[in-house]
Amino acid sequence: MGADANPSAAHVAGHRTQSRALRQGRALWSATGQRALEALPLPPYTSQRRSELLGLYTQLQKRIQELDQAVEQQAQRRVQARRLLTNPGVGPVTALATDVFLGDPSRFATGNQVASYIGMIPCERTSGKRQRLGKMTKQGNSLLRYLWTEATMHAVGKDPELKRFIDASSSKKEWARRESPRHANWGSGCGL
Repeated sequence: MGADANPSAAHVAGHRTQSRALRQGRALWSATGQRALEALPLPPYTSQRRSELLGLYTQLQKRIQELDQAVEQQAQRRVQARRLLTNPGVGPVTALATDVFLGDPSRFATGNQVASYIGMIPCERTSGKRQRLGKMTKQGNSLLRYLWTEATMHAVGKDPELKRFIDASSSKKEWARRESPRHANWGSGCGL
């Protein structure tokens, strides 16, 4: 008796297939994973849907490659974007977005002004001589903030010296939080 004759057997086979696919994760979208998906025995309608979806995936991948090439070409045409590409972790999308959204960098006198412009500064609560810095304000361009964060994480992963610096500053902040728990929620009044 085949899987088509017994609905519960087909249901169990479907769950096994899904479970196997989920265990492969990102490898499922490699050439080997695509072949494994095509080789899975499925009922006729499910097999047809699989073929359609794999065809759509191929079309989307082709379109994504075309767009990536266009972004790369645009980034290479812009002087500021080319300069940004020399930084570790910065790819064509981040370089082009930074050039487009920030415009002429000479309009900012300091790096702090750039950080403020895209919202990568802490919110501040000041009373008298007391200054308290909280969480990131998240004002400004969220796409640029996201891209810069991703570029930073990528650079930290590739540069051991930068990773040591980040780890050291993170551990100092964590130590300060543990030593002074009454100040743990300083940023809570910043409207976040």
